[in-house]
Amino acid sequence: MQHDGSLRSAIHRLTVTPVDDLPRISSFLASSLANHDLEKLFLDSKENASIVTGHRLKTRVTSLLQDRNPSGRSSASILIKTLIDNGGPQLLASSAPWARGLLSCLNKSDTPEVKKLYLTTITRLFVLTQDQPSLVREITTPLLPTLISACLNLIRPMTINTTEGKTILVASPLLDTVLECWLRLLPHHPTVFRPFVNRIKPICLSLLSKDDSTETSIVLGTELLCSLISCAPKAAIVQEWTQASSSLIQSIHDISNQVLRGVIEEHQSNDPSLLTSLTRRDLSKPPEQSNTDKLGMGGWVGITSGCARLSKLLAWLQCLISTPTSQAVPVRLGMIVDTISRLMDLTVADSKAQGGSRLKFHSEVSREEKEELLLNLPRLHVSCLCLLQTAISTYGQATLPLYEIIINQILELTGTMMFHVKVREASYDLMRAILETMSPQHLDVDRKAFSNLINSCCGDLKSGHAEFSNESTDQVKDISFSATATKGTALSSFNHHTSIYQAAWKLLPIALGPPAYMLLTRQVRIEADRLSILLNHREAMLASVMNPVISKNGKATNASILPFLARSSPNLPAVEALLRPRFPIRPVQVSEPSTNQRTGDSHTSEDVSNTFVHSNGQGTENKDQEVPAIDVQVPPAEDVHRAKSPLKRPLEETNPRLPSLFSATPAGEEPESKKPRSENDTIKSAMITIQGDSQDGKEIYSTAASDFTSQVQTEEVLVPASQLIGQPNNTPLNAQQGRNMEIADSDESDFEIPTIDPEMDTDEEEDDED
Repeated sequence: MQHDGSLRSAIHRLTVTPVDDLPRISSFLASSLANHDLEKLFLDSKENASIVTGHRLKTRVTSLLQDRNPSGRSSASILIKTLIDNGGPQLLASSAPWARGLLSCLNKSDTPEVKKLYLTTITRLFVLTQDQPSLVREITTPLLPTLISACLNLIRPMTINTTEGKTILVASPLLDTVLECWLRLLPHHPTVFRPFVNRIKPICLSLLSKDDSTETSIVLGTELLCSLISCAPKAAIVQEWTQASSSLIQSIHDISNQVLRGVIEEHQSNDPSLLTSLTRRDLSKPPEQSNTDKLGMGGWVGITSGCARLSKLLAWLQCLISTPTSQAVPVRLGMIVDTISRLMDLTVADSKAQGGSRLKFHSEVSREEKEELLLNLPRLHVSCLCLLQTAISTYGQATLPLYEIIINQILELTGTMMFHVKVREASYDLMRAILETMSPQHLDVDRKAFSNLINSCCGDLKSGHAEFSNESTDQVKDISFSATATKGTALSSFNHHTSIYQAAWKLLPIALGPPAYMLLTRQVRIEADRLSILLNHREAMLASVMNPVISKNGKATNASILPFLARSSPNLPAVEALLRPRFPIRPVQVSEPSTNQRTGDSHTSEDVSNTFVHSNGQGTENKDQEVPAIDVQVPPAEDVHRAKSPLKRPLEETNPRLPSLFSATPAGEEPESKKPRSENDTIKSAMITIQGDSQDGKEIYSTAASDFTSQVQTEEVLVPASQLIGQPNNTPLNAQQGRNMEIADSDESDFEIPTIDPEMDTDEEEDDED
C-alpha cells in the first residue's frame, strides 16, 4: 500500500506541476519512478489493479512529448528513458508512438542540449529492442533510416559571423553525440546503414584531415570508419578489411617519405614496394601533400602537420586491428611491425641519457626543420608503442615470434628517449603486456637495458610520491622501515592522478615476478624491494618474496622482505599461507603381520616381543606365546599435545550403574575396587616399551600410553586382537565388537590401559584423594 501511495503521489505531482517548472523536478520524478516496480503497471491482465495508474502515467508523458513548450518535451524525454528502462517488455512493445514523437522533435528549433536528450532517449529505445526480433521489425527497422537522415542534417557545419564581418564554419555541437549514437547502433544494424555509408565516411575523413578537430571527435570518427567495414556485403567484408589495412600502411610510408626527407634512414623495408626512393627532394620548401591521398583525406603542409597525420593513421590502424569483424580476416603482422620499426629507429638522445643518437640528417637540411622533427618524434613513438600493445592484446599467442624484436625495440627506444614522459608511460604498459604472457629470459634481451627500464620505473614511483619528491636523494636513503612509514604515512601521500605513476605501479610487481626477476641487476633489485616496502606495494612485496634471487650455490643472495610484508599486510591470505603453511598431514603407518610365529629363541625381522614396565619397575617378557601386533600410527602434532593432558577417570568407574561399551565389565556388574597408587607408580605405569629386533641388535622404542590412547580416541578404526600392544597373551579380542576391548584387570597386576570415555568427565575420586 505504501508503495502504491508513493507512486500515485509522484504521478499526481507530474500532473499538477506547470509545464515550465517540470525541467527542475524532472530528474527527481525520474528517480522516484525508477525506484518503483513499474513493470506491473503495464501488464495486460484483468487482475492488475494498477493498470489505471499506468495508463494515466503514459497519457501524461505522451501529452508532454507533443507539447509546444520545449520544457515539456525535454521533461517527457527524460521520463520516457526512465520508463523504457524499468517498464518491462510490455511497455517497450507499445513505445512506437514515443519513438515517432522523439524523431519529430529532432526537426524542431530546440537548443542543442535538448536535442541531445532526444538522441540519447531514442538511441536507448532502439538498443533495448535488439534482443527481440519482433520489435526490431516493428520499431527499429522502419524508424532507424529516419533517425540517420535527421542526424545527417543535425551535424552540418554552422555558419558564424565574426566581429570583423567574416563568416566562418564551425563544427556542429551535436557532432560527438551523433557519432556516438551511430557507433551504438551500427554494429547491430549494418544493413540499415549501408545506403548511408557514402555520406558518413566523408564526414569521418574530414574530421581526421582537419587540424582543429577535437580529440574526442577524432577518436569517434576513427572508430566509426572501422565499423563501416561491416556494412559491406557479406562476401566483400574480408576484401574491404584487407584493402583498408593495405591502404593505411601505404599511406603511412608515403607520408613518412615526406616528413623524413632530411633523415638518412638505416632501416630497409622487407617489402620492395615500400623501399625509400633515393631521388633527391627539394629541401627549400616545407614538406607537403596537396592532393587527396588514397584514403580520401585532404592535404597537409609542414613537419608538424605531417607528424600529426602519421599519428592519426597509426591510431586508425590500431583501431582497425582491434575492431571485431563478422568473418575471419588475414592480418599481415609483419608489415605492421616493419612499418613501426621504421619510425622507432629514429631516436635522439637526451643530454643526460646514456647512449648516442641514431638520427642523422643530410647536410642540406635546415636547422628549423631538424628541430621541428625532433619535437614531433615522441608523438610518433607513443603511437607506435600503443599500436604494438593493441596488437599483442588482440592477437595474443600469434605475436610470440615477434616478442624478441618488440622487446629490443622498446629497450633501444627507452635508452635514448627516456626523458619524455609519454614515451616512458607507453613503454611501461607495453612491457607489462609482454611480461604477463611470456618470459624474456629465453630471449636475447640486454640485461643492463632492462634493468635501466625498471630503474626508471622506480624513479617515476618516487616522483609520484610526495614524500620523495619533496626531499633530496640523500634524505630518501635515510628513511627508516618503520611501521608508520609502511602503513599510514605512505598511503596518505600517494598521487594516483598521474597516468605514468599508475603505469609504473602496475609494472613493478610484474618485473619482480617469475618471468623477469632474473634479468634485474642486484642494485636494481635492491632498489625495487626497498621502494615496494616504503610505498607499501603489497603485490610487489609478495612477488619479491615468492621469487628470491638464488645464487649458483642455491642460496639467496638478498635478504627476504617477508617480515615487512607480514607487518604491513598481516590479514592477507597469501601472507598467511607463506607464514603458516598447513599441508595435509598423512599419518605414518607401520604395519606388522597379524600372526607372528616363533620357535625357541629364534627371531625374525617380523617378530615383535613386548615388554611391559609395571609400577614396580620390573619388566616381564613374553616369548613362548603369540604376541599381538598393532598398526602404529603417528598422531598429528595437535593430538600429541592433547594427549599430554592428565588422564581422566571414566564415568563408569564413578557410577557403576552406567554400562560402558569400552569397558571389560559387563553391564549391571560393579567393577572391582582398585588399590590406591602412589604418584610415582602411576607415572611409571603410563609407559609402554615395545622391543623389536633389528639386524644389528635389539632396539627399544618407548612411547607414552596417553599418546596411544589419544590416537585411539582420534582414529575410529577397528583394531584386531592380534595387533593390540599390551594385551595378555591369553586374552583375544573379538574384531566384530569394535571398540569392546577386553582388558585384563586384577589387583595383582598394577598395569592398566586406561579406557576411552566419550561421555562427560567426572573426577570425583581424584578430587577426594586430593
